[in-house]
Amino acid sequence: METNNTTHGDDASILEKLDGLETRITQLIDHYAQLQSENNALKVEYHTLQEEHQHLLKKNELARSKIRNMSKNLQLLTPEASSPNL
Repeated sequence: METNNTTHGDDASILEKLDGLETRITQLIDHYAQLQSENNALKVEYHTLQEEHQHLLKKNELARSKIRNMSKNLQLLTPEASSPNL
């Protein structure tokens, strides 16, 4: 009879371990889904930031160009710039 009792105890232990593994696998699946969702959100944010960065680079270059043009126009308006040094 002891062999039946030991076998039954082993079966219960195995079932407990399987239940624990099932719980852990479910947790891992849930965690994976959460990470996947966060990753997708980060990809969208990254893409948005890249677009914003490109927009700011263009805006910066436009401002530099305007400043260069204003500087050239100011040099043309300045009398010292148009007359030679004597």
